Amino acid sequence: MQIKRLAEGFIGANCYLLSSNGHAMIVDPCARTEIMTSAVEQAGLILDGILLTHGHFDHVMSLEGLLQKYPVPVYLGAGDRDFPSDGKKNAFAIFFGCSRTFPEATDLLHDDDLLLLGGEEIRVIATPGHSGGSCCFYIREENGESILLTGDTLFADCTGRTDLYGGSTEILGDSLAALLALSRKDNGIVIYPGHGESELLTVALRAVL
Repeated sequence: MQIKRLAEGFIGANCYLLSSNGHAMIVDPCARTEIMTSAVEQAGLILDGILLTHGHFDHVMSLEGLLQKYPVPVYLGAGDRDFPSDGKKNAFAIFFGCSRTFPEATDLLHDDDLLLLGGEEIRVIATPGHSGGSCCFYIREENGESILLTGDTLFADCTGRTDLYGGSTEILGDSLAALLALSRKDNGIVIYPGHGESELLTVALRAVL
């Protein structure tokens, strides 16, 4: 599996391109639409879907534009199912004082769901706390270097905020404990967070636990 950070979107949110065997998924479509579509086209990839780590506005800013070009499935944690269509839940109203809605997900995700991309597995790990439906996406590589897209659950040196709708510091602590257990089984995991730079999971957890 290949992963590429395409660009930073609003307030530094990261947008990623996952690809395997000629197929691709966009994770958190917050970069400009033309950046995402150009990355797919220039690499000659088939876009199979869009993965959302959670439903906050800064991670879906360009979702509508991307769907106009590629009408593909949109995957989102079940706990955030109403976020795109609710300006308060997706936090747009909190930041800007007015409501904005985005396209709804077509497919809802649950803990331990498996998605396939180019024949490779993407495992869904439900990590509520930043929001009720926050998810991480885990790809275990045969070379011992695995990928974990954490959204705003975990950054290189801190965790995401818990004061927005559906957030909970206590629940986030449980989610971090689950990631700690995963790191003990696979110590070669590199996190790709919703904001900021990549880091080894073990190092990132050491900074917050």
